[in-house]
Amino acid sequence: RLLIMHQQNNPPAKRRRQTSNHRDQTKAPQQPIALKPLFQSKINFWIKYLLQNERQGLTKLSNAFGVIVLGCACLLWLNYFYSHIREKVIAPKTALTEVKGIFNYSGSPIYSALIASGINTPLQNSSPEFETRYAKPVTGDFSTDYAIAQLIDGELSFVYADRLLNDREYQRANLRSLNLEQVAIGIDGIVVFGNNSLAVSQLNRNQVREIFAGKITNWSQIDPKIKDLPITPIAVKNEKVEGIETTSVNIEYYENHTLALRKLISTPGAISFASASLVQNQQLIKVLALADGASTSYINPKIDGKLNLKAFEDGSYSLTRRIYLIYRHDGSSDYEAGKFYADYLKSPESQEIIEESGFVSIY
Repeated sequence: RLLIMHQQNNPPAKRRRQTSNHRDQTKAPQQPIALKPLFQSKINFWIKYLLQNERQGLTKLSNAFGVIVLGCACLLWLNYFYSHIREKVIAPKTALTEVKGIFNYSGSPIYSALIASGINTPLQNSSPEFETRYAKPVTGDFSTDYAIAQLIDGELSFVYADRLLNDREYQRANLRSLNLEQVAIGIDGIVVFGNNSLAVSQLNRNQVREIFAGKITNWSQIDPKIKDLPITPIAVKNEKVEGIETTSVNIEYYENHTLALRKLISTPGAISFASASLVQNQQLIKVLALADGASTSYINPKIDGKLNLKAFEDGSYSLTRRIYLIYRHDGSSDYEAGKFYADYLKSPESQEIIEESGFVSIY
């Protein structure tokens, strides 16, 4: 259109003259073509129109480019997030299944309730090449103390413990340039129980402490209605519970809970204590309600024949403790086995079995 309008406003003769003038490079410079006002206004209109559309096109292009950049950023973030989660969740499971071998364990008698409930059955099915072997103490000492000593000596891969590591055990391990890891796996309730014929059904913790310290020696001191009935405290060797001092000279000690229970069942006036998991199904003993301190707010550790796990969990039953798995942290196969087993015990499936065994699940 511009060319046609230009030709209409410039006859051929003028164009030839202008051409010949243009060829003469030595003459005066070419004068600008004087366009008619109408033609000039149309040119200006089209220039403005083109410039306006160019700006709009650039804006749309920049918007599209921004959307593409934002989409790429989102994809990169999602890829990082998925890779990070996969590294945390999937990779450890793959690595753990590579642990193979036969690994010794021992420890507090609490393990027997867990084994009886089938704590290792799912593990044996999913990881048949990971085998656990109970190492019975040759000395007859079934305490946590002895098991931790064996762990430090390298005789065990991991131990069940009914208490935390103490300073003496940390120092002994440090002398061997060894680190120990302890992982809580549940909460245990400690029950106090007596001979089934005992007329007393409840005690407070102060009374329990004084009985095993030798300050209370007759049940008539607890209940004046009871005639002269000597108290026979019974305990398992090296069994330690915070808040119960086994210092009485009248305490009769036995190597394990089975022997202690036999003695208690056959002795009127006998009293003892143990993990609730170990005596929850015993019918020939009398489990006593317990109050904290010197109070009279008694909480029964068993309700309708079942352990009162809710009271253990919320702390209303005051005599509780955490239970642990302790293993070596030395980069050896024992470390890999201990970490693998600890992670297994924290899994939902294992925690369900732990609760069925008489402990409180904590994961």
